[in-house]
Amino acid sequence: MFSTPQARFRFFAVAEGISCIALFLVAMPLKYAAGIESAIKVPGMVHGLLFLAYLAFTFHLSRIESWSFGKLFTGFICGFIPFSTFWFESNVRRVSA
Repeated sequence: MFSTPQARFRFFAVAEGISCIALFLVAMPLKYAAGIESAIKVPGMVHGLLFLAYLAFTFHLSRIESWSFGKLFTGFICGFIPFSTFWFESNVRRVSA
């Protein structure tokens, strides 16, 4: 499953996007609408770790595939824009195939 750098990048890009969905659409409403203060502790930490892993594997794959600075920068920016890691991973997979 994780035999290639591309597969590892894909896993962390999708996992980061899913954790963002869980954080924004489940944990944050529980905290702010239902008043459950502890609702974002675990999902927030998991999302933060997956975010850092996404950035690391984006950089790693960019070195292996000799991406331009612009493509690497786009990948990093997509880590900061909610749900855009799905788009970037799809774009990378389509171009690499």
